Amino acid sequence: MKKKHLGERIEKFNLVYDFIERLFKILFFIVLIILVIWLVKYQGHSVDLEKTFDGLISKFIVIEQTAPMTVESKPITKTIDYLGIYQFGQLVFATDKPYEISGNTILFDKLLLKGRPDYEKNFVYADAEIKITTINEYIGLLVSGGSVEGPVLRGVQCQIVRK
Repeated sequence: MKKKHLGERIEKFNLVYDFIERLFKILFFIVLIILVIWLVKYQGHSVDLEKTFDGLISKFIVIEQTAPMTVESKPITKTIDYLGIYQFGQLVFATDKPYEISGNTILFDKLLLKGRPDYEKNFVYADAEIKITTINEYIGLLVSGGSVEGPVLRGVQCQIVRK
């Protein structure tokens, strides 16, 4: 009689063990599937997954319900800028004083250039859309009373396009 090495016996044992393990897993899943089908079909039980998961979650996790947060609403007040003329949302002119809009035209005594305006397009002054019709003077640097400003536009007449 020939003696088998220990390594050969261990290898044979592992093959038999793996085969039996696979058979057991397959049989277990077949029995499980048959059981589920039998419960659903013949016992008339329907599984409510939503309640099942809610029950499991509430069993392990405590959820505190609080009242919804309310935000106190404040009336939004829009401040009107009477000292700036805007174009495309950018400040392009600063006025020397607030001017009141009355009628269809407005005459600015002095405007200080602050940006690069497109004179063909409309401007916004005090929430009114205006278009420059005439400019009496364009001064590069205005020296008056010890102060220097520039560039300055004087006697600017505008037509009100929309209030």
